[in-house]
Formats: sequence, C-alpha cells, structure tokens
Amino acid sequence: MGGRAILGNPDVLGSPSAGWAQLLQNDFWGTPLADSGSHGSYRPLCVASFKLNYLLDGFKPFGYHLVNVLLHSLATGLVVKLARHILPVPGGRSAGPAIAGLLFAAHPIHTEAVAGVVGRADLTGCIFYLLALLAYIRHVRWRQWGDGRQWVALAATVLLAGAAILCKETAVTALVSGCPCAIK
Repeated sequence: MGGRAILGNPDVLGSPSAGWAQLLQNDFWGTPLADSGSHGSYRPLCVASFKLNYLLDGFKPFGYHLVNVLLHSLATGLVVKLARHILPVPGGRSAGPAIAGLLFAAHPIHTEAVAGVVGRADLTGCIFYLLALLAYIRHVRWRQWGDGRQWVALAATVLLAGAAILCKETAVTALVSGCPCAIK
C-alpha cells in the first residue's frame, strides 16, 4: 500500500492525541528532519491526511484509494474551472474547458498518483496549487476595482501556495507562477 510512508511511519501510526506536532518536525517517512537519515521531503499536510485515513479506517486499502480518487476528481474540477479562465469564449459556451478536464482526468501520467496511495502528495499539492492560481486570478480581477478586496485574494493565494508546498515541495513554483498581466 504505502510501504514506509504509511505502514512504517510513526507519524501515521501514533495515537490520535499524540503525534500531530511531530508531523511538523519529521519528513514524509516519519524520520526527524534533523536526523542524518532523513530524506528531507517535508510534506506534513499529506502525512496528516494519511493519519486521518488511518484513524478512520486503519490500514484498509479501500479508504486510502477512495480518498485518492476523490482528490483526483476535485483536481479535475479545478482544472476545468481554471480552463474557463484561460480559454474564454465570447458567449461563455465552449468545449475547451470540458476537453481540458477530460484530458487531465484520463491522462495516463496520473495513474501512479491516483492508484498509488503515496501519490496523494501529488494530488493534494495539485489541488492547493490550482486553488492558488484561481485565487490569483481573482486578485487580478479585483485589483481593477481598487476597493481593497484584491488583498484578500492575494493573501489567499499565498496561503494556498503555502499549503501546496506543505503537500509537495515542487509546488514552490506556485509562488512565482502568477502572470504579471491581467487574466481575463
């Protein structure tokens, strides 16, 4: 199922009341970050989701796989929403966003992230990354109004990008992916 990242991870296996703070001090596999044997992958939000899965249903694979499928479905919906901003059509009706969503949902590259339980880091990182992009688009739109709301959207962008980074390190690119031009 998840090998060392789940089955052998003391952060996942710990008691319900203990160990939550340890998530912030350990790597993806439950090894202290200061330990010379640490891999250095810092993904506390992803490990927290494994811990919740474990507390709800133990090591039954179905629950872990179900969560990954639901997360992939959510990511697909966010891709469609983002595509509506990137592929605007006068009148608002276009097959472009639906096609983008279908390609994202069915693309073979996502197989490992959805079928492999430890792929949840990719799924959760993707979701928060897409939410950060959507918040940034909102910031750009609200900036035109000049009524101060744009700062709420910008703060949401930074917080969501931070959450993405706490799921998968490669999401750090969310902090620099905002287009300096206005997105329509």
